[in-house]
Amino acid sequence: MGWWNKLAREYMNKQYTEYGYRGAKELHEARKEIADLKERVAELQKQLQSSINEADNLRARANIPKY
Repeated sequence: MGWWNKLAREYMNKQYTEYGYRGAKELHEARKEIADLKERVAELQKQLQSSINEADNLRARANIPKY
């Protein structure tokens, strides 16, 4: 068996992809980080909306045009 066939078999057995190897542990950690980041983005969006609402209320009280 040539070195190429051996390399190809090893490549397939270790579940390599064209982008590199991702084991179960790495995928689990990546998915957990993505979920955490999505939660953080949602929190920041709520904070931003709250700040926008507060600014709109202050503008309305002061009779300042929105833009």
